[in-house]
Amino acid sequence: MSEAGSGAGGRLIGHLAEVAEFTRAVASGRAHHGWILAGRPGLGKALFAQAAASWLLADTPAGAGFEAADGSEAAAMVAAGSHPDFRRLERRRDEKGKQASVITVEDVREMEKLLHSTPSLGGWRVVIIDSLDELNRNAANAL
Repeated sequence: MSEAGSGAGGRLIGHLAEVAEFTRAVASGRAHHGWILAGRPGLGKALFAQAAASWLLADTPAGAGFEAADGSEAAAMVAAGSHPDFRRLERRRDEKGKQASVITVEDVREMEKLLHSTPSLGGWRVVIIDSLDELNRNAANAL
């Protein structure tokens, strides 16, 4: 299999057709506002999402693959969760470290603040929801 850039600690193996489709859609100026990555566990969906986020936020040239963002400041900030135009929406942990059973409507509303603001460092704001199945009914409706 071939490799694509990851923008993360791991390597995204394969997915070259998907990377090409994603980058082509963005370069055309007609990219969808949301992408659903579906498949069996362990397929690399989270790595693909993080690599795509790094690629978008690094403002890489049209036609360049995800690997063009590797080593960029944007990729490092996405990996660290510190990029001001990036959020990962997932189940929270309480002060004791116990993970919540669902993503709540409050979590979605907090994330929406990012989407209602002007991008800080470029032209994109990116949110990864991991996993959409973990939204409770009210959170799904708010989204």
